[in-house]
Amino acid sequence: MNAARALLPVVVLPLIASAPEPIPIKVRLNLPLIAASVNGSGPLTFVIDSGAARICLDQKTAAGLGLQPVRRITSSGAGGPASTDVMAGAPIRIGGREFVPDEICSLDLSDFSHPFDVPIHGILGKPFFMRYAVEIDYARADVRLYEPGAYAGPGKMLPIRIGASPVAQGTIQMVVGGDPIAARLEVDTGSQGLLILAEPFIRKHNLLESVREWKTEQGHGVGGDADFMTANIASVNLGGFIVENPQTRFARTGKGIFAQDDRDGSLGGEFLRRFRVIFDYRNSRLILDPAQ
Repeated sequence: MNAARALLPVVVLPLIASAPEPIPIKVRLNLPLIAASVNGSGPLTFVIDSGAARICLDQKTAAGLGLQPVRRITSSGAGGPASTDVMAGAPIRIGGREFVPDEICSLDLSDFSHPFDVPIHGILGKPFFMRYAVEIDYARADVRLYEPGAYAGPGKMLPIRIGASPVAQGTIQMVVGGDPIAARLEVDTGSQGLLILAEPFIRKHNLLESVREWKTEQGHGVGGDADFMTANIASVNLGGFIVENPQTRFARTGKGIFAQDDRDGSLGGEFLRRFRVIFDYRNSRLILDPAQ
């Protein structure tokens, strides 16, 4: 396992008087899972997914709660486009907090649930992160929900661009001693691996010319299966935090979000679990506090 090392000193900000109470989570396959209720239901298991543009429920779960579709949309996932039903928002309660998103979509999450030891009932995406500044502590397996802008604890602050998901500026290095390549990296708590690089970025920089040993791999996401080449590169750097020799997926699907050019790649849970991570979407900032 590679440890992240900091090139730049960590900025320590004054602690706020009292932090919100921690809410326990489970970390499975590098993904943070949290219990929540919807419309007064019993506990349901949600993935906290900064890479998701919406809040989603499994189709069977939504039907069991009596939530009715009001329209149908097409969205894009790692595997390509997918049609989903959209329902009116309903109260979502997490710990002692409750919020009502404008809408909730429904997806068939049965395949997604297979690798886990618990069923996955839903996904908490962008509307959740817009409502709260979300702190995820992977090592302690808990979450704290702040009001936007309220977090003032330790960590290195990075600016992020908020589109469908948060994107930060980083670099990759293909070979030891090679030039760093600037990369717009999505910060995705809903991705298990360390680094995925998008097809347009791969082509633009002829990255496959530097790959000597690789294997093919298939992943599954919204929209179906996605094909990748997997190899190790020299390093990835986000905000001065470097992981050397990261296993990297090179997208080869020709479809889905990794065929688009709105981001150059994605950093997932294998990178993020090295930190306590705070997402403050409304203030366009990401804070990384290395795990002790």
